[in-house]
Amino acid sequence: MGFNFYSITNAIKLMPIRAISLKIPNSEGMNENLNIAQLESESSFNIDQITKNDMTGRVLVITNKITGTFYIPHNLYKNNNLLSQLETYKNAESFTIILGNSSIPPNDFIDVAPIIYNASGELKIKLTHFDYFLSVESVEFRPRIKLSLTAYESNINNLFI
Repeated sequence: MGFNFYSITNAIKLMPIRAISLKIPNSEGMNENLNIAQLESESSFNIDQITKNDMTGRVLVITNKITGTFYIPHNLYKNNNLLSQLETYKNAESFTIILGNSSIPPNDFIDVAPIIYNASGELKIKLTHFDYFLSVESVEFRPRIKLSLTAYESNINNLFI
């Protein structure tokens, strides 16, 4: 029996990165969201297992490491103090990677979420134990913010909402 490509055509969902969202409680106890939807297409993330062998040689999963690199056009946000806002949100309670057609939470930072025409699925990856670093780099004729994310989650099922 050969492989039937047509049996999986509708089973594979396309879910490009639509946005990232950081949630931080404000002084009134309400949540404020910082959503960034104008990400460059080079943005990406990986989920890798950190493993170790036990005494019998079996492979044990210690935790899951999530790394991401998100590129934000700096010239769009230069006048909106995005760099200083991202520094403020470093102690946010969650960092969410929004994929495909997933909805974006109410926004406290002005940004328009693009319509993803080639998306056929939706998924959100919510991180609560994370850290990120910022840099500004120049590519071609424009500057951009590079947000490098690292997070850990012991149970991979807790990532997806």
